[in-house]
Amino acid sequence: MFRLFFTLFLFISFPALAQSGQLSGIVTDATDQSPIDFATVVVKPANGTKVYGGKSNQQGVFTISNLPDGIYRVSISSIGYTTQNLNNISIAGNTKNLGTIALENNNKKLKDVVVKGEKPAMEIGIDKKTFNVDKNITSAGGTAADILNNVPSVNVDMDGNLSVRGKSNVTLLVDGKPSSMFGNDPQTALQTIPASSIESIEVITNPSSKYEAQGMNGIVNIILKKDRKPGYNGMLTLGGAIPFRFNAGVNLNANVGKWNLFLNANGRTSKTWEETTNERDNYDDPLTYSSFTHNDRRPLSGFINLGAEYNIDKRNKITLSENIFAAKMKGNSLNTIRNENNYETLINAQQRRNIYTGNPLSSTTNLQYKHTFKDPKEDLNIELNYSKTRYIRSSTF
Repeated sequence: MFRLFFTLFLFISFPALAQSGQLSGIVTDATDQSPIDFATVVVKPANGTKVYGGKSNQQGVFTISNLPDGIYRVSISSIGYTTQNLNNISIAGNTKNLGTIALENNNKKLKDVVVKGEKPAMEIGIDKKTFNVDKNITSAGGTAADILNNVPSVNVDMDGNLSVRGKSNVTLLVDGKPSSMFGNDPQTALQTIPASSIESIEVITNPSSKYEAQGMNGIVNIILKKDRKPGYNGMLTLGGAIPFRFNAGVNLNANVGKWNLFLNANGRTSKTWEETTNERDNYDDPLTYSSFTHNDRRPLSGFINLGAEYNIDKRNKITLSENIFAAKMKGNSLNTIRNENNYETLINAQQRRNIYTGNPLSSTTNLQYKHTFKDPKEDLNIELNYSKTRYIRSSTF
């Protein structure tokens, strides 16, 4: 009787423990039978809501433990492969080995994708700032001086004097080299070089050893356009503005095989004027002083950049280019000075008129050999430059 009671007590108090098992297998690529790591294995009971799962290791092996006895549905998937489903997998307190499970590759070839990007108006590097001219609509139809006035930390006054961070003695370069057009009258050159000929402007406030030790207050490097589009390309531009300003340009290039020929020609004319009035009263003195100045400017300028580039191979090329700058400057200024007594009695007066003309003409021939090393930051440049400048200026007072 005691034994029967104890047996019944154990049956009531400690129900039979449920059996559990394991599920294992190897996931491989159906094409080359290589193991697939990090494949996802999901195990769902046929009757129930609890989900079991795991990942395959670097050898493609997976093991899922503590599975209660029952019938399961197994799903094996991995990115780039077709998911494989296995049904009616029975677990009954043992280890069930599914063997090798080969997944089919489902990669599909997409249509050609074209990724387009645009340069920002301003690019800031470690040692320089680059201003991309085409991204600034206010520079259209303008000059190099107009562009520079839109560059932070750079200023060009009404007389064409250039300064960086408020300091003068700035070195002007064209394509990283000194140019004869800035030799005698850089102010005139900046006010007449058309913006349509310029691709970008670099402002280098802390020149490295790459540059000569001149212009320690900064370097302004004007990068001219040189199209390198494949095939034959051309573009014609016309522009105008009020007050009177007109410009026209043509940009051509032929890039065939190892040769690239380019031509960039621009011309512009304008008429500008400015007036300045000064009045001064002397304290405790009846004398007054006044002055009036009127300036007219009528520049006509042209700029040509042409050349040929021969690519010996992907690391070596030779370039021969010619820059020609010509301008005809006309203008007159009228300056009047008056001294009066309380703005009533004229004591003395003087008037001065200046009629002036200027004809700058400069050319620079450049022969360059460039070798590019495996490191894109390293290259070797050998250049030969020949420059010639002529400036005829006359004034009548």
